[in-house]
Amino acid sequence: MRYAMFFLVLACGSATPSPAKAPLIEEPARAPSPPPPPPPRPARAELTRTALNAALDAGPGAFLAKVRVVAARSAGRFLGWEIEALWPGAAVGLERGDIVTAVNGRTLERPEALPALYQELRGASEVVVEFRRGLERRMARFPVVEDAGKLDPTPPR
Repeated sequence: MRYAMFFLVLACGSATPSPAKAPLIEEPARAPSPPPPPPPRPARAELTRTALNAALDAGPGAFLAKVRVVAARSAGRFLGWEIEALWPGAAVGLERGDIVTAVNGRTLERPEALPALYQELRGASEVVVEFRRGLERRMARFPVVEDAGKLDPTPPR
């Protein structure tokens, strides 16, 4: 392709070659250079109390707008929620195909379980997501960082 472009530009020049120019010598073919390494994965972002409470205040609908899940069942029995898609750039240790079985020890088979979980998460020191990847059981832990100093940016009077 590089040579084709060169010849295209050359063809657009004058029809008679300049006698002062040296003849075109073709360079030997070079091996293609290896692709650049992928960028490093970003470090997992902190889960601050403010961010957690903001997500809880927004409600399940706002969260589910960023995450696509379907009920995973086996022989008619509910296993958990299979992740079909996460928000772009999510670096949370979960991936497509993982089946979330519990959050902070609570299964989420029925919608009635959400209010109790949300209330518990408001005071939790960490969020623990239990999930299955294939046949392997795993946990993703997200410590909640207190950020009381960041809650009110206005100086005291």
